[in-house]
Amino acid sequence: MTGKAEALNKIKGLVDKYKKIEHEGRLHEYKEVRTLDEFIKPLFAALGWDMQNTNAPDEVVPEDVVSHGRVDLAFRLNHIPVLFVEAKSLAVGVEDIKSVCQAIEYSWHKGVTWAVLTDFRNLQIFNAELPPKDIYQNRFKDFSCLDFEARFEKLWLLSRESFTKRLLDTEAEDSFKKAKRKPVDAKLFEDMLGWRKRLEKEFSKKNGSLSREDVDEGVQRILDRLIFIRTAADRMIEPNTFTEWLNSDTVSWKNLNSLFRNFDDGYNSKLFAFHACENWKADDSILKTILEEMKETPDGYRYDFNLIPSDVLGGMYEQYLSTIHQKATKKKEPSKQRKQGIYYTPKYIVDFIVRETVGKVLGETKQKDVKHLKILDPACGSGSFLVSAFDKVISAQKQGLFTKQQALKENIFGLDIDPQAVEIAQLNLLLKLLFGRERLPNMQHNIVPANSLMMDINEKYDAIIGNPPYIKEYTNRTTFDGLHSSPYYQGKMDIWTLFACRAIDQLKDGGYFSFIAPNNWITNFGASKFRDKILSEGELEKFVDFGDYKVFRDRTTGKDVGIQTMIFVFKKKKPRASYPVVYAKVLDKALSELEVSEWLTSGFQNRTEQNRNL
Repeated sequence: MTGKAEALNKIKGLVDKYKKIEHEGRLHEYKEVRTLDEFIKPLFAALGWDMQNTNAPDEVVPEDVVSHGRVDLAFRLNHIPVLFVEAKSLAVGVEDIKSVCQAIEYSWHKGVTWAVLTDFRNLQIFNAELPPKDIYQNRFKDFSCLDFEARFEKLWLLSRESFTKRLLDTEAEDSFKKAKRKPVDAKLFEDMLGWRKRLEKEFSKKNGSLSREDVDEGVQRILDRLIFIRTAADRMIEPNTFTEWLNSDTVSWKNLNSLFRNFDDGYNSKLFAFHACENWKADDSILKTILEEMKETPDGYRYDFNLIPSDVLGGMYEQYLSTIHQKATKKKEPSKQRKQGIYYTPKYIVDFIVRETVGKVLGETKQKDVKHLKILDPACGSGSFLVSAFDKVISAQKQGLFTKQQALKENIFGLDIDPQAVEIAQLNLLLKLLFGRERLPNMQHNIVPANSLMMDINEKYDAIIGNPPYIKEYTNRTTFDGLHSSPYYQGKMDIWTLFACRAIDQLKDGGYFSFIAPNNWITNFGASKFRDKILSEGELEKFVDFGDYKVFRDRTTGKDVGIQTMIFVFKKKKPRASYPVVYAKVLDKALSELEVSEWLTSGFQNRTEQNRNL
């Protein structure tokens, strides 16, 4: 890593170069690309960032999102973005308010605190967590390049070393004690519930014969469609859809249904197939208000659905569905019960599990055979594991061998007992394919609503991944109805071990299997059948014990969910009499998500690691 003295010398050289071209009157020659290449990238290289990604893949990457707003560079630590940089040219400068808003809004949508706007001559650091009022209240530091040497210690806050130590966050704590902007997932969750309540009330009032279940399903379908349409608009595929609607005097449910038919013709997706909700009555003003708030809320939050990551959308939906189910009728319906024991899985956990399973399978498979791989999440929820697995398969493919649509239909499989969760998983995956007005695949054969514990096992999979529900029988007996005849049922068990035993049966020889689940199954009496199956049908490769560190958090309050978890990685094969297992445990429960992610991606360096034999 670049030392501070060496960094200062390099930055002095860049400042001297700037002074020279300014003196010669040549600043007008430096358009954005040249400014980026000759000044901005070398500046951040001097600050220790791996601008060529030589030692850390994808540490600094260009953000090439197709949208009406983007930034130029994303800086990542262990695949997690921590800083975005919007570059301007020396010929233009950084005074454009639109560029400031763009950098801040982009960072907020991506869940990143820090954004930099710079043309090298001037460098401004913005905190994207402040509420959207006066945009310049978000400005934390403002530098002239002529002050880089005198204020070097403050400039060093943008170094890679400082970000690994969270020094910029610490520096900002005193300055930004005021109320923070809500994260995009919490804000969207709040607004989505508000839109849903208005629609439920309106449809129930104007359509008295509808059951609660009918209203629930219809409102879900309408909101999913509106998210798809907004995403298409923000990706400039259907750029004028919302603008024309909101500027017209004819915003009505009748015209919205015409738009649904138009999208059904253009995309041929089950999402827009005719649904009974299209005949329901409702006040047109409700629709207009929701459409306006999906663009900009009354409190000033502006949504760009192209910038909202799929894991954020998925996490928001998990909370959203859970809240809906808590308000559902008291009738003991499985689809209303299964959310107990389900927790939204953070992206760094999802990516680790996918890397250790799908990644290994891909590494052991010839390119021509990748199209035959099958990956399953047997309790897929909103589809976060499937989205990550899909990205992994696509990144491993050589261009032209296999289309994204083929990969989605032939590689990716998911089951969930909750039909609404399945619809959301399908939506999340469809949005991964939405880059033009073209027909999208029907996923009814591979992402389906079903109870994976009552189904016959006919298919075998190369990788099985996920976060199954954690439910003990004494807390919810109806969940175990019909499961007592299973060879894997036993008293005092947690239902997740039933999912795990079934997963081993569904796994191909040589296939990989990984869950995140409670960490007490090694000694728990109710998991003895699962332990026997693990020992007799394959080998554990890794066991990651999170100890007292709480992986799961409530996304709205930020509070920990009090459950101790672990991740195991299992390979189905004839087990050896004795074999090594990589065992690692988190000892410090106060670690940040970034620190735990770094620990996972580094191969458990700088924390406790032990190799054990089984």
